[in-house]
Amino acid sequence: MAKSLHAGVMPFFTTGMNKKAVFRIISYFVLLASILSMPWWLSLVLVGAFLFYFNKYYEAVFFALLSDIVYATPVAKLNGFVLVSFSIVFLLTFLIEFLKKRMSFDL
Repeated sequence: MAKSLHAGVMPFFTTGMNKKAVFRIISYFVLLASILSMPWWLSLVLVGAFLFYFNKYYEAVFFALLSDIVYATPVAKLNGFVLVSFSIVFLLTFLIEFLKKRMSFDL
């Protein structure tokens, strides 16, 4: 029997990456596009949704830092503090992780 040209090629999802891992990678690009092109509140909503959906989505803190590095200006009400969204997402990350441990749902 002759071997098929594509005999060794497996579908993408059967080569070790599951659907949730692929969706997590896609979420990086969605969040990056959101930070670069959408309002800050929409990016914050996406961060919250991704924090609830994925386990230990610490990448959100990195993206919040990136957002502050690119767009932040000193806030007069906070004595010139610049890293506002980073601080909010940092606290939100650990708060949501704490709440997920206390809640019971399976995703």
